[in-house]
Amino acid sequence: MKSLILVLSLLSTLATFAKEQTPLFLGLYFPDRPPKDGYSDEYYRAKVFFKQGDVCEFFKQIPPFIGGGKYQDNCYTSGVIEDVEKVEFSLFCAEKCDGVYFSHFELQFKESNKLIIPALRWVDEVSDDRTLIKTFYSPTHANFDTYIIEIGTSNDDKSGTDARVKMDIFGTGSNAKVISYQPDSFENNFEKGAFEQFELSTLHLGDITKVCLFNDGTGSNPDWKPELVWLTSKKTGKTYKLKGLGQFISTTKKCFSIE
Repeated sequence: MKSLILVLSLLSTLATFAKEQTPLFLGLYFPDRPPKDGYSDEYYRAKVFFKQGDVCEFFKQIPPFIGGGKYQDNCYTSGVIEDVEKVEFSLFCAEKCDGVYFSHFELQFKESNKLIIPALRWVDEVSDDRTLIKTFYSPTHANFDTYIIEIGTSNDDKSGTDARVKMDIFGTGSNAKVISYQPDSFENNFEKGAFEQFELSTLHLGDITKVCLFNDGTGSNPDWKPELVWLTSKKTGKTYKLKGLGQFISTTKKCFSIE
């Protein structure tokens, strides 16, 4: 009798588990046109983290460049869309790692609302095992923020660049104190006299204290001369303006304080 009760209890538990575990769909979205270096045909792992500690994991091959999304449905979880906190994305490199650029991710359970996680960032930070990794935070995270980054390039001769411009942003926040960011580097970004706007979605950085600028040194004229860099937090509405610009930026980091 005890054995029968145990079997029935186990079957009930399995039935409950099967009922609660639902497929989570992941959409990978790229810009309308690829960055100048294209994409690598590599494998990726995406881990979706929920508030209650559940982790839903995808492991697939990145498709050739497409201007839309590719859904995968091989991840089952008991989590709910409102509790998604972040997506940790890893790119595994066989030989050369060029990175990959996403416009956004979409997460959706069947017959539920979609959760859009903004990206507009490169996955190009190399870990010790040559894996490229980056974390993207969900708008449902309590400390989520989006920064509007405005960049103006000087109108002086040879001020523009085709190199990849990068920046390290430092803040006083307890959740995130520094973040490395690379604006999308299409062919005509950061040209002489250009004014451009980018969006960076991450955890709130607190008060921004300084920003370090540099580039990767690529292109025939890599040195770059910015005359304006402003960062505005959508969470607080506060704008941070770099001072001391108007000098050439190369592969050596130059750090600027806030006005």
